[in-house]
Amino acid sequence: MSYIALTLGFTALFAVLSFHKEYKTTWSILCAVVFVLFGVINYNTLPVLQWWGFEGVWIEAFIVSLAGAGLHFAFCADDSDYEIKYAWRFIPTGITVLAFFIAGFQSWEMFHADEYYKRLKVETVPDSVFNADVHPIPVSKMISVDGKLARKVAEDKLGEDLGLGSRVEVGNMTIQNITGEFTINNGKKLVFNNDLIWVAPLEHRSFWKWFRNGHTPGYIIVDATDATRRWLVTEVNGQKLRIQYLESGRFGDDIERHIKGNGYASKGLNDHCFEIDGNGNPYWVLSSYDQKIGFGGEESEGPITVDAQTGELKAYSIEDAPAWIDRIQPQSFIEDQIRCWGEYKDGWWNAVWAQIGVQEPTPGTTLVYSEGRSFWYTGIQSAGADNGTNGFMLVDTRTKAAKFYRVIGINETEAMRIADVAMTGEWEKELARIERGELPADDFRRKIEAYTREITSELLSCDKLFARRDSGCKCPKCGAGTMQFYGKVVRCDNAECGLPVFRLKANRTLSDDEIKNLLTDGHTKLLKGFKSKQGKSFDAVVAFDGDYNTVFVFPERKSKATSAKRRK
Repeated sequence: MSYIALTLGFTALFAVLSFHKEYKTTWSILCAVVFVLFGVINYNTLPVLQWWGFEGVWIEAFIVSLAGAGLHFAFCADDSDYEIKYAWRFIPTGITVLAFFIAGFQSWEMFHADEYYKRLKVETVPDSVFNADVHPIPVSKMISVDGKLARKVAEDKLGEDLGLGSRVEVGNMTIQNITGEFTINNGKKLVFNNDLIWVAPLEHRSFWKWFRNGHTPGYIIVDATDATRRWLVTEVNGQKLRIQYLESGRFGDDIERHIKGNGYASKGLNDHCFEIDGNGNPYWVLSSYDQKIGFGGEESEGPITVDAQTGELKAYSIEDAPAWIDRIQPQSFIEDQIRCWGEYKDGWWNAVWAQIGVQEPTPGTTLVYSEGRSFWYTGIQSAGADNGTNGFMLVDTRTKAAKFYRVIGINETEAMRIADVAMTGEWEKELARIERGELPADDFRRKIEAYTREITSELLSCDKLFARRDSGCKCPKCGAGTMQFYGKVVRCDNAECGLPVFRLKANRTLSDDEIKNLLTDGHTKLLKGFKSKQGKSFDAVVAFDGDYNTVFVFPERKSKATSAKRRK
């Protein structure tokens, strides 16, 4: 109804400005054309309905007012006194032009550089803090499937069902962290514990597919660490899926149209993400935002979730957003805020002319994960410098908390080599061989593990990025390397081995002495203060198993019979 009211308002404005009693028929037809034209425009573009801060409504007002006054001028082309009698009809056009000048002044970075700079509050810390904030992860948890590969895997999985593949296609892939368990088709149970997955809805292939079917039957999951683990999900916890609200939906089934048609027409919307919660229920997550500096300075206000099946809407503040939502801060907003933070510390003129102390993000922003949290990552370099970076920045994708890690002289290309596109292409070829039965899946996994060990060794060998200390203990696995302390992990410096030992065990951090006992004796003494996932405290010995994985060894409990004898 709000967009109908807007269209009626613009039609009335056009009617008043263009009316001429001698051309009533033509005037009536043109008013009808304006109503239909702007009705279609508003229905498809869904402009944000705010009187200030968003340009959509003002652009339409300028076009309508100019068209109305211009048409009346055409009707009165032969009137020599037109300027005196009818000049007032151009007043609305003048108001919109003036509004654009005011908006430009309020939004222009030249006049508001300090406000743009302060949008992102950045804490600058030394590089040594990086180890505490970004924890090493096991090889088995490292992302080996990028978005392109995940999409190919998903399309191959969909292609296994020829009948379904002719009706639907794989939608946009979203990577997310997930913890939970649920059953899918035929009662198969999926269990996730702080795991990374790619997920995509099944979208309609065309308007006619949508018109005929009205919904799609589910979504696809691809494990971000193992491309051989992928599922076409059409049933969750015994209930058939009916995904109605989609990017390919038409009319009221379109995501943004559904949201704006149900009370959120005054909100800017950005960053469509299809995610599932810990119970496997599918949702759309969009970031609601406002303009804080005139017609610029976008700021996320919190997520709006849409149940992809029922269409139920919920709006959250950033603080109250459900834990399963990874991204609230759109990538484009963060990239612009990092740019302004680097440029405008000392004002606009310095950024344009002197460029003293001006920094800029390196090309591209990457989404990274650490212990269930996600961050936007980019390198920071001096303006006009080569690819040697001044440091790195991580911005929390939920809260927008930002830290700049000052690491002078590190080459970011080397640090980010794990994202090598060529290597990803080779992984795709290997995956295709697995599908044809030409390569065992275990061989593929071993290659991935070898590669990640190599990259990890290269990164950890960089003293400027990861401070390390010699433990004085030989590697218990290979016997050739020496174990090195790196913040949260102790690792063998032999590149061919790279044995990792993580300090954090069951919410307790092992001390240096406890680690040394483990490395030299193969086990620690009995340690206290561990906590289970249920929050219960327990005591245990930490030891190596036959493959040099750390395990808990529990002290033997005395039998009831023995206890009874002692009581006697």
